[in-house]
Parts: sequence; C-alpha cells; structure tokens
Amino acid sequence: MVIIMDALLKNFDDKKISEISKANSEPQWLKDFRLSSFELFKKLPVEKSELFKKYVNLEGVEWQDFDSGDPKPEKIPDELEFIVSEKTSLVCCNSRIVESKKFDNVIFLDIASAVERYPELCNNYFTNKILKPDESKAAAFNSAFFNSGYFLYVPDNKLIDAPLRIINIATPNNSALVSQNIIIIGKNSKATLIEENYSTIKSNALVSTATDVHVLDNGELTFGNVTSLGENTIQILNKKVLLENYSKIFCSSGFFGSAQTLSNIDYVLRGNESEVDDFEIVFGTASQKFMNSANLFHEGVGTKGKVMAKGVFDDKSKGLFKGMINIGKNAKNSNAYLSGHSILLSKDASSDAIPGLQIETNDVKATHSASVAQINEEEIFYLMSRGFSKKEAQKLIVSGFFEPVIRKIHLPEVAFIIKGLFEIKWNKQDISKLKQVIDKISDDYAEDETSEDIFEGHYKYR
Repeated sequence: MVIIMDALLKNFDDKKISEISKANSEPQWLKDFRLSSFELFKKLPVEKSELFKKYVNLEGVEWQDFDSGDPKPEKIPDELEFIVSEKTSLVCCNSRIVESKKFDNVIFLDIASAVERYPELCNNYFTNKILKPDESKAAAFNSAFFNSGYFLYVPDNKLIDAPLRIINIATPNNSALVSQNIIIIGKNSKATLIEENYSTIKSNALVSTATDVHVLDNGELTFGNVTSLGENTIQILNKKVLLENYSKIFCSSGFFGSAQTLSNIDYVLRGNESEVDDFEIVFGTASQKFMNSANLFHEGVGTKGKVMAKGVFDDKSKGLFKGMINIGKNAKNSNAYLSGHSILLSKDASSDAIPGLQIETNDVKATHSASVAQINEEEIFYLMSRGFSKKEAQKLIVSGFFEPVIRKIHLPEVAFIIKGLFEIKWNKQDISKLKQVIDKISDDYAEDETSEDIFEGHYKYR
C-alpha cells in the first residue's frame, strides 16, 4: 500500500487537481476542498493502526501508470449490455453517465452535475462531510482526485417504491476511476439503492470509492452493493453511515472480482433507537486478496447493530475480516453483534478474523464471533459416498455456508446477483452468462420460497 500511494504521486498532484476542476467547471470552494484534501493525503499514514499495518499490502502492480484523466463516455461493452434493463436508474461507463432516469422531487445525478445545478446544497454536504478527508489516506485521495460519483438526495416524507439502480462499468485500461458519492435520506423517507460494479478489462486499473450516507430521523435506506471487476483491478472502498433518531439502514455486499480489495465501512448510530443490518459475502480464488472492515459506533440509546461477514477462499487467495463494536458511555440498552467466519478450500489459501469490543457503559448486549477453518474433509467424504464428485461436494458445503447470510439480505435482487456471481465464478464461466444464471436462480427461488432453511439453526452456520 505504501508503494501505491508513493507511486500515485507521479500522476496525481496539484496540477492534476486543477485539470479535473477545470474540466468540470467547478466552483472555487470545491477546488479548495480538493487541494486541502491533497495536503492531508501527503501527510496521513496508510494505516493508522499498528495491529493492521502488516495486512495492508498491494504490491505487484505498476501503480505509476495510473491516470485519472477525464475519460469520455463510451459504449457499454457488448458482453455487459444484458446487465442494463428498464429498471436501471443510472448507468456510468468509463466514469461518465451514459443513461439516467428522473424522479419527482428527488435529486439523483452524477456528482459533477449535482455541483453545477445545486451548488449551495452540495457545498453544505461537502463542508460537513461524514467521511472526512482526514480519516484515512484513501479518503483524502478520493476527496482530492475524484473524477466520478453520484449525488442522491431524497427529501423529507418521500417514499420511493422502486429500487434505484446504479451500474458502474469500468472500461479504460491503466485508469484510476475515483468516485465521490453522497446519499441523503430525509426525515420519514424511504429508499432502496442497488449499486453494481463490473468490468472485463485485464490490464491494470484502480477503482476507488468514498461514500457518505446520512439517514435523518425515521428515515430508512436499503443498500445493496456487488462488485465483479477485472482480474488486475485494485479496489479501495470507503463508506461511512450516520444514522439519526429511529433511522435504519440495511446493507448487503458481495465481493467477487478484482485482484485486491480493501473495503471499510463505519456505522455511526448517533440517534436513539437507530438500527443497522450489514451482511457481506466474499469469494476469493487464484491470488486474490480481500481486506474487509466493518465497525459499529453506538452513541444513541437503544441502538441495534448487526454485522455478519462470511468468506470462502480457494487456491492462493487471502482474506481478512476486522471489525469493532464501540458502545459509548451514553448508549444505554444498545444491542450489537459482529461476526466474521471463513472456510478455506485450499491448503495455500489463508484468512484472518479479528473482531473487537470497546464498551463504556452498562445495560448493553454485545457479542462477537470469529472462525477460520479448512473445509471439513469428513463432510466431503460423506457427500462423495452419496454420489457427488469432490467439486460438487465442496460446492454444496460452501452454498450451505453462505445461505444463512444470503437469506437475511433484504433485497432479493441483490441475493440473486450474489448467487449468480458465485455460480459463474465457481464454474469459471464468463460474466456474459450472468443474466442466464440469475434468471434460473429467480425461477428456482419462486418455487422454493416457503422452504425451511435447514442451516439457520445450526451452530456452525450462525
């Protein structure tokens, strides 16, 4: 990671900020925001915690070749055209909008257009960012050099029935697609957002995202995110969520593609009786590396937080799940749960799980659990004795391991995509098969909708 951040300075400097700002005709306040973020980027350490520094390693890529540029819209690649449907709200190709839909009284635009049309509103949220540039080197980098992203503002008392769907397609080679996303859900409002990230490029690319989420009193956001990027793509994701009184967020994520992924999400439950449900699935093969972090900060009274992460790693892939439950001194009657569990399919695969607790008050419930283990050979032997091949037996066990988390996902669409990406990756199929696989999964789901989950109560799968 040190190598990437030092090498990035070759193509990312004050001059690059001026180029990006000029290309988008940005106001002076935004250029100043970029420049101050760049100063922080140069000073901040890559990883603040001494405990986790050894895990942050993104070597092996020619980082000095990356360039943010100002890429123009491109045609969606033929092999990915099937992804876009009439339900798609926003399509970004090569970091630029190529398709979009309008919604009454809702601001849903690419970040550059939002700054141009609603400068005062954007200035307010950039000035009072939830994910501040000084929180990490990656956050500072995003704030300084973002060349894409979206702005979603749902006003008070607005219910959006249909899911808002964003598709990001990365097509240029040796590019850095840097996104700055801001989501505001107003009081008593409700929305669903599905974000999908795809690419088929095989040369080096960097996809870096910083997302602010602010859910106001009694608001609710259901947020799904899935990624399947090119085999040499580096992905760095940072997300911070601020919840006010009685607000809720339900997040679900599936990580399948990219060479290396660093994902961090912080939930700040500031409001009383605010609630978080976070479910994450990771499937690593070849020499992929994943470092996923999720943290719960309970500040209000009667807050509820749940994070469940499961990973499966094959070949020489590596995974790390780390998380922290932090219950403040005023967060009475809080209820928090954090778990990270992994299965290793290969002797060369590895994974670590490091959950933690920091509790400053009484009258709370806080639980964390973690496990990493090789796949059970006795279970494989039993299934093979029943006529399954070894690969089929492994797949059955892995599917059963993932299923309790997938069943808890609040969005069937996201659950189908996660199952579909798992299926094509397991069978080493091309991503062009995704729609066909998802259609079959959704048909099977309709037939099996009332079936009992045989894994849910088993201690090994909780």
